[in-house]
Amino acid sequence: MIEVRPATAGDLAAINDIYNFYVLTSTATFDTELISIEAREKWFVGHGDHDPVLVAELEGEVAGWASLSGFHARPAYRYTVEDSV
Repeated sequence: MIEVRPATAGDLAAINDIYNFYVLTSTATFDTELISIEAREKWFVGHGDHDPVLVAELEGEVAGWASLSGFHARPAYRYTVEDSV
């Protein structure tokens, strides 16, 4: 059974491993270089209740993640988000 829960700082290595796999093997991320764990930690700190990060666990292991991020800093965009899965 898959459990979806809020991510914690302890999940960041797994989130980063999943993300970086797709940096190397696809165009899904639009990144061309691997993301460091330090950059991932900064990204995580920038999220909160309004822009959550979730993980999906399968048999106690992080198998996937999702997040919401602010779309644009302009005031008219304040209610819009970008989703990542």
